[in-house]
Amino acid sequence: MTTRIQLYKNRKPTDLYALVDDDVAHHFQQHRWSVHKPNGSRTMYARASIRGATVYMHQLIMGQKDGMEIDHCDGNGLNNTSENLRHVTHAENIQAIHSLNAYRTWKAGRKQERTL
Repeated sequence: MTTRIQLYKNRKPTDLYALVDDDVAHHFQQHRWSVHKPNGSRTMYARASIRGATVYMHQLIMGQKDGMEIDHCDGNGLNNTSENLRHVTHAENIQAIHSLNAYRTWKAGRKQERTL
């Protein structure tokens, strides 16, 4: 099961939520999480200021490994469930992004074909 964590923007609640596994939700419910979209990215992430440091939810869940990045398998940066996160190299992360974009483009084309 998953728990939804409310996200904020400019200290106001949004209609966006981050997803986490139920067994770790209590760790995240103690903090105010904001939605963040990095410049040039289409992906949004949950982040908070904890003890004066900016931290991302997915990094707290997975931990840091030298030379590795965290991939959101479904492309949704707000889905921080354990089954959706994995450590990958930068090259693997870029490849995953391109594969996901190709799938989305193909799927959009299929929808358009059905309406013609």
